[in-house]
Amino acid sequence: SQSSGKIHWTKIKTIVNNTQHENAFAVGSSITDQEKKFLNLLNSSKSKRNVYKLSFGDIVDAAISRARLRHDLSIRLSKLTMKEVEFLKKIVNDENVTKQQLETADHVLNTDPLYRLPGEKSSFDKFESKKMIQEELVSDDIKPTKSTAKEVLTGHRIHVDGTEIEVLLIKKDDSRNSLIVDGRRMSLLGTAINMSESPRRMSILTTTSAVSELSPSAPAKFSYKTWNLKDSILTKPLLGITDDVDESSLVLSPPMIASIRKSLPFVVREDTFWLKYTMNRDGASLKTVYNSIRQSSRTLLAIETCNGEVFGAFVSSPWRPHTSFYGSCEAFLWRLSKSRFTPTSSLEAQRQIESDIDVFTWSQENRNVQMSDETKIVIGGGFPENDDDESDKWGLGIALGADLYEGTSCPCVTFKSPGLAQISPKGDVFEVSNMEVWTFTPCMNTTEAEQLEMGRMFVLSHFDKM
Repeated sequence: SQSSGKIHWTKIKTIVNNTQHENAFAVGSSITDQEKKFLNLLNSSKSKRNVYKLSFGDIVDAAISRARLRHDLSIRLSKLTMKEVEFLKKIVNDENVTKQQLETADHVLNTDPLYRLPGEKSSFDKFESKKMIQEELVSDDIKPTKSTAKEVLTGHRIHVDGTEIEVLLIKKDDSRNSLIVDGRRMSLLGTAINMSESPRRMSILTTTSAVSELSPSAPAKFSYKTWNLKDSILTKPLLGITDDVDESSLVLSPPMIASIRKSLPFVVREDTFWLKYTMNRDGASLKTVYNSIRQSSRTLLAIETCNGEVFGAFVSSPWRPHTSFYGSCEAFLWRLSKSRFTPTSSLEAQRQIESDIDVFTWSQENRNVQMSDETKIVIGGGFPENDDDESDKWGLGIALGADLYEGTSCPCVTFKSPGLAQISPKGDVFEVSNMEVWTFTPCMNTTEAEQLEMGRMFVLSHFDKM
């Protein structure tokens, strides 16, 4: 009959839609069954609501949690982006969202540094952990001295094998643009520079080394041409490359992406690369970088200098304002072994150059992985445990100022890495030509990726490695 035929066709469409949804995630990607269920909940139609059989008590508890979240949302509205507001309103108004999920979202609003109101205590101090281990690593020979500057001892929290550890390492002197790391002073942006009074520039304190001859200063014939090989190299789409982005202008190329993927943690190795920020499109502003990746837990930094040198870092902790080091030991530094401007005789030879990546993983020497605030972004730093009288050669792995135009990269104890900019291996200033920040998602389209990222931040995990 016509009625039974209609029912049959409806079932077929349902099966097809479910199959397409299952295929929307790459095999072996980081998506979990819980996350799939949550996305299905968000995408369910109104006719499918109230699918859970709840007791009267559960309904009342959820209503109380929903009212509390709605109240806190209104208080912290000025700290939220439009997309975050839309997502949280959807959570509040969805009757299928459980009490636990509502409470998790409310906890995030009240603890994440992003949403801290003026005068509130740092939310890093509010995080609760039953497995907290506190290590006081301040050297006994550091004696207090008379100074007009305000000096404070600060700590940071990291996660190692699921355990949150607070480490007291940093002593900050507010009167100077430097940090005391492991009891010794380290220049904020490496050993070779100091911030000048101008917020736009940095002054060089040492002369640039003659090693500048090591790197070509202009693009070679096949530079930026490996995007022509995209279809033969990449097995997954790239998200976030909008119409106003020229692929050939990107820092990462298909050969680099394929090589870096091999060094990623297993959980995201099969995920899709998602471009969140590129300087050429979004402008040179550290604030813009932070806003672009505020919901991202794992990120990949890629920097290209004016000499065609390419390097960066992978980190597994979300970037948050903090005055001391934090981060996960999954992090690593990486660099292209040769400048992408190195002359080559063919496109295949250029591909080989852009496939040759050096990776520097965590050395276990210290846990100085990430440091970030509105004035700087730092990855790696400190001094070796066994002082070899060459402590002056060590610096910060990567350091960039607020305008992102210049930075330094010094030999770094945290990753046992050399200076990543080979034109200035001792930490002299390099000039940034372009910079990108990528994240990773199991989703194959941006809309679903944004929903999952919001869900992971507010409901599902809130960055387990934060």
